[in-house]
Amino acid sequence: MAANDDIADKLTGRDVALQRFYKGAARRVLDTLKASEARIVERLLDASEGMSRTRQEKLLKDIRAIIATGHKDALGVLTVDIAGLAEIESEFIAGTLADEIPVAFQTVTPAPAQVIAATNARPFQGKLLADVYRELPEASFRKIRDTIRLGYLEGQTTPEIIRALRGTAVQGYKNGVFNRARRDMEAVTRTALAHTANTARNEVYKANEGVIKGVQWTSTLDGKTSAICQARDGEIYPPDKGPRPPAH
Repeated sequence: MAANDDIADKLTGRDVALQRFYKGAARRVLDTLKASEARIVERLLDASEGMSRTRQEKLLKDIRAIIATGHKDALGVLTVDIAGLAEIESEFIAGTLADEIPVAFQTVTPAPAQVIAATNARPFQGKLLADVYRELPEASFRKIRDTIRLGYLEGQTTPEIIRALRGTAVQGYKNGVFNRARRDMEAVTRTALAHTANTARNEVYKANEGVIKGVQWTSTLDGKTSAICQARDGEIYPPDKGPRPPAH
């Protein structure tokens, strides 16, 4: 059991480092997304108030295109981080096994392309990454579209509509529609990266099934732990079967 405990300790420390990486990756993705928010504001300022329905729909069409481009750029940044993480996490896990397994064994490290393919093919929370990427810009557009339509319907001025999108300074701009869209993107970024890291680990376990007989789910049991993770704590699954984090 000593090898198992040592590996578990190293993976726990690794998870702390990965959280810092996820935070930095989320910041890079959101910085890209914020550029599209500025373009949306510019487009609204260019539009005249009291527009006809036809001109409003043209405005919304332009905004949809801005959002699509912004998300494409943001997801491009995320894709680069996913590719890098797939490689370094595979190497780290394979190296950890080589250091800790107390038998003569040549550890196999799967190719990054193999890990990325598995990441894209393995659903998390019931969805593939491609599905999540496809849904994000449309969900963001609906929130922004509804805010603009309601603003014009209620006779709001352009600055009032922009304020609803941006939020207010007194609340740190956390009450705007843009911020809600950012939170969605941040959650997807962190979840996608966690999914990639765990898929990399799983691919290493499968490639070394000669010495890896099972994978144990370990949860941090505190007041924030979900019922799903509480129930799975301590469960052992075959290297190529069973649930893997992120569970939610």
